Amino acid sequence: MLKNEPKLRRRCAMGFAVALLGTTVSSVAFAADETDASEGMEEIVVTGIRGSMQQSLERKRNADHFVDAITAEDIGAFPDQNLAESLQRLGGVAIDRKNGEGAFVSVRGLGPNFVLTTVHGRVIPSNADAGQNDGLGQANRGTRATAFDKLQAGLVQAVEVHKSPRADHVEGGLGGFIDIQPRRPLDIGKKVWGVAADATRNQLSDDTGPGIFGMYSDVINDNLGFMASAQFDNKVFRSDILRHWSHWGAPRTIPNGGNPVLANYPRQMQGELFIVDRDRLNISSALQFRPNDQLDMTVDLLYTDTSATEEAYWQDFRLQFGERNFTNLTVIDDNGVPVLSSFDATGGVRLFVLNADEQVDTETMNIGFNLKYQASDRLALNFDAQISETDSPSSNREALARNDNVQASYTKWASGGLPSLTTTTDVSDASGFVSHVQRAQVHLVNDTQSQVRFDVTYDIDSGWLQSFQAGVRAYRQERGDKHRYLAPTAFRGDPLTDFGTVPFPAASDFLSGTGVAFPAGVVTPDLEAYYQTFFTRADEILAGGCFNTGTECSITGFNTGRFNEDLTHEDDGNAIYAMVTFGGEIGQTPMSGNFGVRYVDNSTRSDGEQAEPAIDFSDPANPVLVQNAPVFLSESHEYTEVLPSLNLRFDPRDDMVIRFSWAKVMSRPTFLDLNPRLTVQLNSLSSRGGNGNLDPTTATQFDLAFEWYFSDYSIAQIGFFTKDIEAFVQPDFEDVTYPGIFNPNTGLPLVLTSARPLNTGKSDLKGFELGYQTAFENLPAPFDGLGVSANYTYIDSGSDFANTGTGATYSIPGLSENTINLTLFYEKGPYTARLSYNSRDDFLDSISDFQGNPSFVDEYDQWDASFGYAFNDKLKLSFEAINITDENVRYYNRLGTGTIEHLVGVQHSGRRFEFGVRYSVN
Repeated sequence: MLKNEPKLRRRCAMGFAVALLGTTVSSVAFAADETDASEGMEEIVVTGIRGSMQQSLERKRNADHFVDAITAEDIGAFPDQNLAESLQRLGGVAIDRKNGEGAFVSVRGLGPNFVLTTVHGRVIPSNADAGQNDGLGQANRGTRATAFDKLQAGLVQAVEVHKSPRADHVEGGLGGFIDIQPRRPLDIGKKVWGVAADATRNQLSDDTGPGIFGMYSDVINDNLGFMASAQFDNKVFRSDILRHWSHWGAPRTIPNGGNPVLANYPRQMQGELFIVDRDRLNISSALQFRPNDQLDMTVDLLYTDTSATEEAYWQDFRLQFGERNFTNLTVIDDNGVPVLSSFDATGGVRLFVLNADEQVDTETMNIGFNLKYQASDRLALNFDAQISETDSPSSNREALARNDNVQASYTKWASGGLPSLTTTTDVSDASGFVSHVQRAQVHLVNDTQSQVRFDVTYDIDSGWLQSFQAGVRAYRQERGDKHRYLAPTAFRGDPLTDFGTVPFPAASDFLSGTGVAFPAGVVTPDLEAYYQTFFTRADEILAGGCFNTGTECSITGFNTGRFNEDLTHEDDGNAIYAMVTFGGEIGQTPMSGNFGVRYVDNSTRSDGEQAEPAIDFSDPANPVLVQNAPVFLSESHEYTEVLPSLNLRFDPRDDMVIRFSWAKVMSRPTFLDLNPRLTVQLNSLSSRGGNGNLDPTTATQFDLAFEWYFSDYSIAQIGFFTKDIEAFVQPDFEDVTYPGIFNPNTGLPLVLTSARPLNTGKSDLKGFELGYQTAFENLPAPFDGLGVSANYTYIDSGSDFANTGTGATYSIPGLSENTINLTLFYEKGPYTARLSYNSRDDFLDSISDFQGNPSFVDEYDQWDASFGYAFNDKLKLSFEAINITDENVRYYNRLGTGTIEHLVGVQHSGRRFEFGVRYSVN
């Protein structure tokens, strides 16, 4: 897709927004035709914080398993602008942020790839971007994760987080599954229409973006309903990022003017400016037909489209010493690991500057059909079908230049314990730079899924047995993931002045919000001038070589490896289940529950390419290592799983519930791990690949909870949980010898260090959740409007996730030991207010990054607030503030046997503010 390609739907959405907005002032209107409303029918929005709390607690209290819920008023009233930021308020839920906005969700310490997402119980394919320049956020490199920043808060009626399964639940969520429930017209029960608009201010990007919401629902003759809602917004995000790209995998020798020093140090000091201009459109629609009490038919549509132009600007100081002269070195001891803490680069370092842009468009369409038929007083039938598809194309352009002689001084711990890099070289002078790389890339992810299920429920209502339920589900998933690039070397070494430069967009305050000292005013290549050479100087490019999609160019002249990350994956599965529900009394205590077994039969086929090393003797005096042409490979695999589940509920008092659950759960491997590729990197004498024979990761889990509903809107609860996890997918490293191929540099048989994913990881986790929520209605006025909602989650993990370089073991990636949520609210008369706090401990991001070091995301705290004033029942003002204290996200490494947290990244994305006025008629 070209950067400026017009999009009809975007123009329509923007035109609709402009027509309704008129000005940047936010407004809302709701109207209902009361003549069509039936008494007792549910209103579309439950007004007030207390009403929302009561709805959420009723869903939780009445459930026969472990579930937490957020209703529509919660999503609208929290200081949150997407579903991820709403979900983080629930116990046991944590989020990852991208560009300062909540994006990916973890449940009970298990990361986004272990959390299944459904819409009305139907699995949706991953909607994560296919982009490359993702601002330290997760791109769709073969993931199964759902990007919740694509899902707007106004889209749904309710969201439920299921922490224990029933046999009739779709398998695939090791941590749990999240069910999104858009509105349906007959549940609304009357004619309602409304429009809304808002404006969001992003402080760092200095941008105010509009948003608009429209909804229409109608009921005809009490049996036919139609609903359609749409929400659109535009936001511009900016992130200032410092990256070290890890530390070297082992201490290195530094010349130090003839007195060599052995020490570890960061690979580079890279400052990156990342700007995203994003349009986001969500559409939800439903047609529902209920001609009588026996039949209910619904057709649902959920469509999301996120289109973003992303710009990245690098200033990359490479701390690669080689034979250059460095003086004034200081080294500290980190539990036996020598670590460089400062130096002066009198011999100069190499500075790379990059200008890149990318157009990313992610569309997801889900169409579902459901038929419920009450065949008799006891027999109920349910048929459900869905077709869903995600398309995520991206196109990326890069221009990279370098300066080989930049004087620099480096301090690892400067002001505030943050790194500092200064230079006496005029890095604003383009004459010191030469062209290095120009590149154009395209990436396409297509993921389609079809699924059909049929359920039968028979009400037994005899003694303890209440009902018997059985069903079958069949699904098929096809996923394609293709990536191509062009990387000519024709102009490598040509003066940057031949192409020109452009001003750096944020020269005055770049990285100021991180506290890192970094050079200002560094030159930026003119990306458009570089890109035009693909057309105006094509003959020179072709003559220069390395202009193809199969071989990446290497500075050293060695072939560094063919890009064979392409993936084609097919997944066919069937599941059958049987479940009984029961209930009665044990003594004087009511007890109910369900027990069932789900059987899963799955077959997969993954296609990829494998490239083997070889030696080129075309010049007998100078043999070189090369690669053979990649060979197409297809791997098929089958597996079955038996997943029993038991849920028990005891009601010792009217206001108390005790729950117990035992179940076996599973999650399927990521698509990237399943790709049977083999990529060889000869310059690093290594290879990496996938494994099409991976099995799912499974766990046996236990849950126990005590819930006390001591008044309206109120709960005090404590819950305990454990998971015994098997067959975690983790990389296995081994040295592979090629006896028929001699390394010309050593004269010995070639040995490559190979990394391949295997089902070798085992782990267990245990923890508890504390929750408390109430409204202090008995306090004297005006304090009787106060209330609080708080939860705390503690998780401990014992695992054998070992770093192969150090032998040290770590907990499960994505697991934070402590998570805290606290919301204070006030609702009385015309005033409403919320102040929310969220805290998440640090967590392991990767057991072994590309330098072999474990990498972590540091602990993070955030304060958000919202305020509202109602002039009357119809007219209301609102204001929301996100990340009030302007917190940064930090990343760090541990090195070898060391115990120090060595910073490798910090991201500053700033504060956000949203202003609104709402007018409603119900």
